[in-house]
Amino acid sequence: HCRVLTHLGLPSLTSTTSGFILKVTAIESLVLPSLTSVGADFEIFLNQDLSSVAVPFLSSVGGRVIVHSNYVLTRLELPSLISVGDIFYVQNNPSLSDCCSFSDLLGNLDPQDVYLSGNAQDCRSIDEIANACSIVGIPTLGNSALLLLCGLLAVTGLFLLRRQRNP
Repeated sequence: HCRVLTHLGLPSLTSTTSGFILKVTAIESLVLPSLTSVGADFEIFLNQDLSSVAVPFLSSVGGRVIVHSNYVLTRLELPSLISVGDIFYVQNNPSLSDCCSFSDLLGNLDPQDVYLSGNAQDCRSIDEIANACSIVGIPTLGNSALLLLCGLLAVTGLFLLRRQRNP
């Protein structure tokens, strides 16, 4: 009887000077809780059962970010990613409808280097992501502006804003 690996967590992986590739697996979730940098490409593609990817502290990728043809992927968390050396390609993930975790990154990239299509509504273009992820009543702000705004609100004793998807 052969057991299939369905959840992959690599808590000790903090960086790699080469690339990271997850291709054609039966993995349902990928968690890289300590990964901060990838020297070359970061690729996740053709994983038929993959529904969740969480890489909360990944801040830089030296090459390309490619996430494509993961048909049940609903969660792609890259909230700390601020630098990509080449293209950012998130395509043909038809269940992916929440791209807010990497919306700030898109403002740092040349739009000609961003490829978004074949995903669910709110993840098919830079404009869709910006509209879906802006704070209600306030234009989309980068992390620095949000931190400043939250700091001012805390000092004045007013309320604290939390970034979330628009309804």
